[in-house]
Amino acid sequence: MPVLLKIAACAAVVFAPLVATAAGAQAPSGSDALAPVMAGEFALQAGKLPDAARWYLEAAQAEDDPGLAELATRIALLANDDARAADALALWRQRAPESLAMRAADAALALRRGDADATRRGLQTLMSDSKGWRYALTVLGGGGRDPRLASTLLGELLDKNLIPNQLQAWLAFGGLAQALGEMALAERIVGVAVERFPSEPRVALLHASQLRRAEKPEQARAILDGLMPQAAGEEALRLALAREYDALGAPGAAAAALAQGPQDTATFGLRASLLAKAEDTPALTALYDELRKNASQPDP
Repeated sequence: MPVLLKIAACAAVVFAPLVATAAGAQAPSGSDALAPVMAGEFALQAGKLPDAARWYLEAAQAEDDPGLAELATRIALLANDDARAADALALWRQRAPESLAMRAADAALALRRGDADATRRGLQTLMSDSKGWRYALTVLGGGGRDPRLASTLLGELLDKNLIPNQLQAWLAFGGLAQALGEMALAERIVGVAVERFPSEPRVALLHASQLRRAEKPEQARAILDGLMPQAAGEEALRLALAREYDALGAPGAAAAALAQGPQDTATFGLRASLLAKAEDTPALTALYDELRKNASQPDP
């Protein structure tokens, strides 16, 4: 179950923007699609995805509109209604030129059916476009009904050197491997990323996360300690470093990371929380003394 929960969480993140898109959809005034769109939107707002998929497909069938067909496809995918997704995708393909989004929907349906060959072809087509890796990530992040198939296909993308030489792509696919529970695959992806982007702190953080998940805390801690000086001048890196230290079971080190650089109310609060978690009373006292030096901002 933990792997399935991780995949569900990953899918939720990937598909969340589609809900917002669907909720804001409007059919042309006076069209035959208006009533089913309204019904579909109410169902969507109420979290009744199967009903929303049914209504939006009806709207797409009533109106010769590629946007409605695309929306119906996406909502049906959200609802795990493969039959309606296939019907809506067919309408979408009839009405609009083939796009990355359309190819991704096709590959997602193939993955749901467990059709490895069709999914593989779809992923390779997506990865041939410089922007297609994000869509491929969406497909694999959905997990299909067999997480092992998604993991296998992700491994093939790595083996065939199809992941583009873009930092964000390697971070995303490395994170996906972790979410799928594929620690060996995550280690391989992170290893290549470290070679390609040796001075990038986000890759080092991903490496530390991978080592922590692989139950290699000492190696993970060494990487985090090496990032500490660099974090002094980067707020985002300090926060990410603190999160990883805390996940490693070192809240005191997390507080030390946050203590670098400019401080504000949120930073002081996080440091206090971490030091309390570490049960470090002397450090909490020192933090209070630090606050007292400028007692009005923030109020100690």
